[in-house]
Amino acid sequence: MFSKIYIKTKFAWYILGSPSIQYRPFFKPFWIKHRLLHLLVVASDKNSRLTYKEFKETVQDLDETEINVIPSSFILGRNLTESDLDSPDVVRLHFVI
Repeated sequence: MFSKIYIKTKFAWYILGSPSIQYRPFFKPFWIKHRLLHLLVVASDKNSRLTYKEFKETVQDLDETEINVIPSSFILGRNLTESDLDSPDVVRLHFVI
């Protein structure tokens, strides 16, 4: 499963890959939410009884081991952490569901 962000316009579909340096500050908050949700889906697919606590404890490992995805360190300048899940920007309801 690939974690790509697609934009559809009137003329074509585009894949958002690596943002420019100028756009990166605007892209980061959205990317974190997208990436966390993607990791949750991947982890839930592997373990249907996954708890929020287990996911939170393994989010960094999940992020580092997935292939074919631009790494968090490139987008954020750091790895994803448990604190990203606790961010007010991340809607925890998605993780409860």
